[in-house]
Amino acid sequence: MAYIIYTSGSTGESKGVLVEHAGLFNTIYWRKKEYQLGSGDGVLQLFSFSFDGSVTAFFTTLVSGSRLVLAVDEEIRDVSRLKGLIISHRITHFICVPSLYSALLETCRVGD
Repeated sequence: MAYIIYTSGSTGESKGVLVEHAGLFNTIYWRKKEYQLGSGDGVLQLFSFSFDGSVTAFFTTLVSGSRLVLAVDEEIRDVSRLKGLIISHRITHFICVPSLYSALLETCRVGD
């Protein structure tokens, strides 16, 4: 077992879900290959560390030899600051919700 996540699921009752090492390993290496991450890439971590998805995002970056950039809450909440972070750190990959992606796209102009 790698870790346990607790969820209420559809029942409203907390329940622990065991995440096995093999499944985590396979997911991380699949993501590395699928996203073609390497030493020239910068990955922006936007997930909260309390969210299960942060585990694969964090470790996929590390096993790929990519640069991991951790955004602070103030940068995530301010689209202009987030855009500046992406540019200044030469971010090549990040995962976010569609509404945040749309807001980022609205701040971009040709040549930015």
